[in-house]
Amino acid sequence: MNKVLLFNPKSANAKHRVPNAILNIAASVEGIFDWTIVDGNCEEDPYATIAAYLKTGQYRYIGITVMPGPQTKQAIPFSRRIKEEFPGTIIIWGGYFPTSHYKIILQSGYVDFVINGPGDHAFPQLLKALENNEPYELIKNLIYLSGDKAIKTIKQDLIEQDTLPPLPYDKLNSIYPIDKYYLGKTYLGTRTLAYHSSIGCPFTCSFCAVVPTYEARWKAKSAQHVYNDVKYIKDNWGANAIEFHDNNFFVSEKRTVEFSTLIKPEKMNWWGMARIDTMDKFKDESLALIREAGCRIIFFGADKANVVSDALGALRIKLGHDLKLLEGTWKPLWVVDFPLLEKDETSGRWHAMHHPFTSPIPEHAHLLESDPGAVKANAYDLVINGTEIGGGSIRIHDRSMQEAMFRVLGFTDEDARYKFGFLMDAFEFGAPPHGGAAFGFDR
Repeated sequence: MNKVLLFNPKSANAKHRVPNAILNIAASVEGIFDWTIVDGNCEEDPYATIAAYLKTGQYRYIGITVMPGPQTKQAIPFSRRIKEEFPGTIIIWGGYFPTSHYKIILQSGYVDFVINGPGDHAFPQLLKALENNEPYELIKNLIYLSGDKAIKTIKQDLIEQDTLPPLPYDKLNSIYPIDKYYLGKTYLGTRTLAYHSSIGCPFTCSFCAVVPTYEARWKAKSAQHVYNDVKYIKDNWGANAIEFHDNNFFVSEKRTVEFSTLIKPEKMNWWGMARIDTMDKFKDESLALIREAGCRIIFFGADKANVVSDALGALRIKLGHDLKLLEGTWKPLWVVDFPLLEKDETSGRWHAMHHPFTSPIPEHAHLLESDPGAVKANAYDLVINGTEIGGGSIRIHDRSMQEAMFRVLGFTDEDARYKFGFLMDAFEFGAPPHGGAAFGFDR
């Protein structure tokens, strides 16, 4: 049986964390396929390590977890190079980046499948189908190409997290000693563990990439399960602090209180992320217990979505300068997936982010009148080192779509006809899809 190579691309220059996402996938194939992990954070030359495994001829399947940003710097060139040098391999990407941008990734020619959200069941089911030459079209949480068309299978209900197999910490330790590579010094402690106790989030913040992946769904490990994992790593490798990287650790007051009760005797400092409207509903005695149990920081953004986004964006830029993360090279990129509309909080009316003739992306067209805030625009900006130098969009070319846009923007049928009747009539003559872009610093 072919073996599985799991790759965690480099995500940071220091304070490397346990690769929780790829460990979940490793756990899903444990006992079914032989597997190994290559962690780009822990290797001087990770591609050389990957190539050494592939040259044995034993590894056909390569799973790569890809978050937006730093991980793409290894995931993209490594996947391309693997396909060139080892064309018989099957490359499977998972994570927020491929889930959101699956079309361009699959059309690149060097990624064969994308796991759409959690891969605990989809990944091993896909490998079994490929290994046995069986159909994979009915596997949930899968995206693949059929000709030039990207096919998305239906999404699976979120799995009860306590039913999943345990993470293979011992095998990870045999490859990359945990106390050497993954328990770093932070504000919280000298040997800080990174841990995910839940997946998804029950909220629909417009600025968050979690929303399109999990669609306001959330599942968590029980407090006892979380405690057991943390205690195991503390007892075996000396962890003395915890960073909870959940999208929202504090969704459930009951679970938080149970965990705080369990972890309090261990005297470990910890932090997590939350929403202020959730924390505001916690009882005073719950908050007191959380503090006594070692919680030192709770991160949250407290304001309207656009204010939070601007504030966090400014913080990211400041940290980039303060921590000397800027590389001093030219980095052009395209920015896509803008919101089509934004809501004026005073008037309650929707306004076009770009202009009222910009089309929604095709897969969001049906949401235009039912959920305008969730619709992404078929628009794009060209940015170099943080400065926009060009941009444009694909225009609406269908009369019914343009009429729907005007209704969302608050136009009566009479107003729309009076101001834009010439445009609506033109659509009746078969206007083709069209768009464009304009370039320049001042345009």
